[in-house]
Amino acid sequence: NRVIMTAAHCVRNAGNGAWYSNFLFCRGGTGNWWGWSGQKVSLDRVGCYPMWLGPNFRYDYAFAHTTSDSDAGWLGFATGIPYASFTSLGYPSNYDNGNSMYAADGSQSSIVGGIVRMAPNPMGKGCSGGPWVGALSHDYDPNGNIACGLNSVLYENDPDAVYSPYFDVETLDLWTYIQTGTGR
Repeated sequence: NRVIMTAAHCVRNAGNGAWYSNFLFCRGGTGNWWGWSGQKVSLDRVGCYPMWLGPNFRYDYAFAHTTSDSDAGWLGFATGIPYASFTSLGYPSNYDNGNSMYAADGSQSSIVGGIVRMAPNPMGKGCSGGPWVGALSHDYDPNGNIACGLNSVLYENDPDAVYSPYFDVETLDLWTYIQTGTGR
């Protein structure tokens, strides 16, 4: 698959609507902010919904299409949070200054206004856009490694939780459009 999932706030400014440029994505990346290594990729499509502007965290997701296949494998994609518990992945600043991937196991604790709460999840800033993966496995599993949410927003008064947009038919439509270049 050639689709990268991330938070909309990683690709577009919620206040003024400006699209960011000069993205750096390294599949299987290792390193730190000044010297990452891994498979560097080029993008030919990036998209998020305009409803993100404001910001509206219900729409804080984006997808990008790469011009090359992944050397590191890929995740599946699901709507509706089909798992009671899952693993959040990211590069949070509160663990190794964001220089190492971190995993946190947690559960869905609420869905309010199209936003899902995952707890426990102690990740701090910098984990944005990292996937919530159901049935995480290091081995191939046709029913596992399914992205069902992403690290979107943190609240200071709730430090043991991370929030994600609830993936639904709109999320799937955008994912399909970015994957194929065509919509319904």
